[in-house]
Amino acid sequence: MDELNHLRTMWKVKARRSKELIVGDISYQDNAGTFEGNSHWLFAVGYQFRDALDIMYLVRMADKMQTMEWTQGPILNFSVGDYVHTKNGTRGVMVLYAKPMEWNADKKIMFEGVVTIDIYDETGKSPVKEATKTLSQMEFLELLISGKNLI
Repeated sequence: MDELNHLRTMWKVKARRSKELIVGDISYQDNAGTFEGNSHWLFAVGYQFRDALDIMYLVRMADKMQTMEWTQGPILNFSVGDYVHTKNGTRGVMVLYAKPMEWNADKKIMFEGVVTIDIYDETGKSPVKEATKTLSQMEFLELLISGKNLI
């Protein structure tokens, strides 16, 4: 997956934030932000998850002038209580426990964090819990993108 590989390229000492976002461009309509490049994702991961995806709007220098730019960092941080639905509305996942990713400077490796989730079937009148899983933050992102590890 290009999104996961892009994050992995930033796993190094003194990594710089990237101008390339894993969600593509960010646009605004009716004062609401939306992600333009994640239409192929299985889950409806919207603008409200920009902090969890380490996407920030920062001051950058370009040609000796300050400009504001969206940037991508490598640290995923989905949090307790995050709930995401599939785009077709058949499944949902809720984060029960989470520990963010973290760069270990001594070992020069990335700790990929932990996420424990409940998976719900949402095809009936009320959601039905199907399973509980523990994944790394990266595996959870992969689930949100492709559905891998969903069941």
